[in-house]
Amino acid sequence: MLKSVRRDRLGLLLGFLHRTRLESSQAASVVAEDSGGTVEPPKRRYRDEVSVLRALSSTVEPATGLPDYRCLPEPWLGSSILSRTFLQAKAAGRNAARHVARSFLPNDLTALATELPRIDCLVPLQTAEFIRSQFDEGKISEEEAIDRLILLLHPKGAWSLYLDSKSHKSWKPEVLHRLLDLLCATNSGAGGANFFENLPFVDRGNLPDAEELYFARENRIFSRHLKFAPKNSKVIVSATPESSNSSPSAEDEVGEQKVEKVELDEAHKAEVSGYNETLFWLPNGPAEQLWADLPAELHTASAYCSMIRGAAKFDAADRAWILMEEARRAGHRLPLTVYNALLRCTPRLTAAAEAQDVWPCVQQVLGLIKVDNLVPNGETFSAILFALGRFLRESSIEGDQTTTAAAARKVSRPLDYAAKALGIFRAAKKRGIEPTLGLYANLIRTIMNSHPSNKFGSVSGYRMFDLLSDIIKDLERRWVVNPPSWADILTRDDFDFVHAAMSSAQAENSSLLLLQRLYNLVHHNGDKRFLFSDSIASRDFYTRYCSSFLVHYHPPVTTPEAPVETTRVQAFVDLYRAHRQAMLSNQRVCGMFVQKMKQAIAKWNRELEGLRDEPSGAESLKQTAEKSSDAVLTDLSGASSLAFIELSNMLFDYAAVLTRLPPKLPLPFSEAILAFSVCENLAYVRSPEGSLFSLMSHEATTSAANAAAALLEVIRIHESRLPPQRFPLSSAELTGLVRMALLPVNLNAVPYSQQTVSHRQANERALDTARTLLGVAKKHSIVSDLGALELARTIWQTSGDELSERLWFVLEYMESLKYLSRRCLEHHFVPQFRKILDLAQSSLRQTATFDRDGGGMLSGLSDVEKDAFNRLQLILVLKKRFSPEVDASLSPSTSNPP
Repeated sequence: MLKSVRRDRLGLLLGFLHRTRLESSQAASVVAEDSGGTVEPPKRRYRDEVSVLRALSSTVEPATGLPDYRCLPEPWLGSSILSRTFLQAKAAGRNAARHVARSFLPNDLTALATELPRIDCLVPLQTAEFIRSQFDEGKISEEEAIDRLILLLHPKGAWSLYLDSKSHKSWKPEVLHRLLDLLCATNSGAGGANFFENLPFVDRGNLPDAEELYFARENRIFSRHLKFAPKNSKVIVSATPESSNSSPSAEDEVGEQKVEKVELDEAHKAEVSGYNETLFWLPNGPAEQLWADLPAELHTASAYCSMIRGAAKFDAADRAWILMEEARRAGHRLPLTVYNALLRCTPRLTAAAEAQDVWPCVQQVLGLIKVDNLVPNGETFSAILFALGRFLRESSIEGDQTTTAAAARKVSRPLDYAAKALGIFRAAKKRGIEPTLGLYANLIRTIMNSHPSNKFGSVSGYRMFDLLSDIIKDLERRWVVNPPSWADILTRDDFDFVHAAMSSAQAENSSLLLLQRLYNLVHHNGDKRFLFSDSIASRDFYTRYCSSFLVHYHPPVTTPEAPVETTRVQAFVDLYRAHRQAMLSNQRVCGMFVQKMKQAIAKWNRELEGLRDEPSGAESLKQTAEKSSDAVLTDLSGASSLAFIELSNMLFDYAAVLTRLPPKLPLPFSEAILAFSVCENLAYVRSPEGSLFSLMSHEATTSAANAAAALLEVIRIHESRLPPQRFPLSSAELTGLVRMALLPVNLNAVPYSQQTVSHRQANERALDTARTLLGVAKKHSIVSDLGALELARTIWQTSGDELSERLWFVLEYMESLKYLSRRCLEHHFVPQFRKILDLAQSSLRQTATFDRDGGGMLSGLSDVEKDAFNRLQLILVLKKRFSPEVDASLSPSTSNPP
């Protein structure tokens, strides 16, 4: 019953819909006939896939308290070349998103929030080529075309249209002034260090964001340093005896290391300069041509302002000065921004070079400001300090072919500039001007450049420690109330503050105190890494901080029993874990860190050897008072274990970031591996007070084994690309890696009958790692007799005194070696190894049918007997080599350092 009622209702509904559709179609046909056959679809609000996202984004505002885009989570660790590639990938992705937004989403010159369909005739894709094609086709007028090109900030396209136009003289004065302003601000499209014309964008409908400028600059830095990278730089290899004979000669560094070295050299050459590259003003460029074409009545004050600021920005100081004098003779009143630009370019004036003094030129500009009744602002004082510091720096350069004539002369009285700079700074504060980061940066640079020959202590009678301390104290006080944000407008001088302050702090004996305060200023109370202009400045800051910390850090000593060594090593470890990427990218700093770890290991190793060699009897009682207490031994033991752990972690991190194998391991990582050469005796030692100590902890052995396994994995991945005679490890480094892999087994040696399943699995992993390392290296002519002997000892101790296949692999490996080193023959395991050879020989003779001397014919023997015969020959060769009556034949390729 219910089903039939539902069926009837469904039939009525379908019939109603059919009649409605017929009526609407008949009405539409009547309307179409009345309108001549064309039907206009109803206009409706267009919705696409991202409409909801745009609607949601319009309801919120950016949070200025969030970290800067340069502080967003990056990959936890990466090589420098991968880091730059990652930045470029983000920039390319941003460009792609921008292109998609312009191509498939609404594109308006003024706003992108309009909800309109993508119709070319209404909202076209705005590019210079598209606008020019629209003009050539007659779809838009010449006035509209030049207006759009100026809105797009495309100076080359606008100037091209100006040259091709026959009626440009009839253009409105406003359009001509806007074109002149665009050409002056962009140096006629040639640009400079921070000009967005260098961005690889097709559409410039809006001004580029700070993010896009940042990543574009990263691309230019990487391309420039890659272009000028040295092509003949050699690899730094470890100074081991076998490094010169067991492998090919040192080859060229890989591209990553080349770029690293050049970038760091470039950053350190800048020192306290802080001046970015500048493209010089084009004397006969489009801006000058347009200025000459303009009639006299269009040479207004605003036009003069554009020309003067453009020439001053691109270091045409004499031209800017001439234009300023012309403007004043014409009766134009210039704004303060023009005089600020003139102050910044005064070091490049010919008059300043001839007088060997820039101060008279600065005084002349200040006199003009006073005549025009203008009130100096913070930018004015910052420009004065900038001019003094720049003139001092360039005047100290001699013999450089790239410097100008002004920079090739010496300043007659450089010491007076420090006093002038401090007087200018006091005048600014007296006027109630709050110093900006840029003003502080220019003050620091001026005082430091006034006496560049002084390395430590005071500079021109002024202590940089007191000056920088006061500056940091002022910033700390101000930033507690009003912290800076990535949304703040920062000038180029503001970005130079951190670099200038770092250079100043390193010029003092107590540099660590100042550096720590400067570091806290950047990192505490919010991440302020947006104060770095680019990745080069960021890396330079952290490299300088890490190197100074490693050199100057001393732990506080509160009591005689305080764990000083553990505190020191822990501080270095915390530094590495906080800035592992900066330290791994700089071999000098990484080497300093390795040396600090090796010092802690050497101290504990000396104490441990003293405990092992403790005399007995009356001599023991005499030296008991001289022995270290258990508290000191515990401190040294903990520091050593922590050092071993962090060296292993550093090697693991290095393996994680390798994109390709270097011809040789860099020196810091080679030294980190060789630091494990002291791990021959891991037995526990009892102190005079009854405590047990060992060379390293269980956690240290596990970390070392993990690092060895990681390096092995990287080598196996890239093994197919290696030539037969090239391998990244030397014999000594191979021995060190084998020891690292075997450390967990040797430290916790448990009899075979007492081993659990987990013990056996861990032992098998360690033994397989060591065995694979020896096998892979042997393919590339790198061998280690000492590593093979220690592997044999470990196999024998963990296999329950059985001749396993792993042990036979080691025996075959050692039999294939051409020479045995003295350290191998003098190893403490050699006597027991001879017994193992005797045991193997007797077991083979018991299972074989040939004679006792191993002779006889192989014909008629089974496969098992043939294998036994070959192994017996191997045993005889090894017994002869390890015989005490035979002198060892040494070879540099197999000798291992202690």
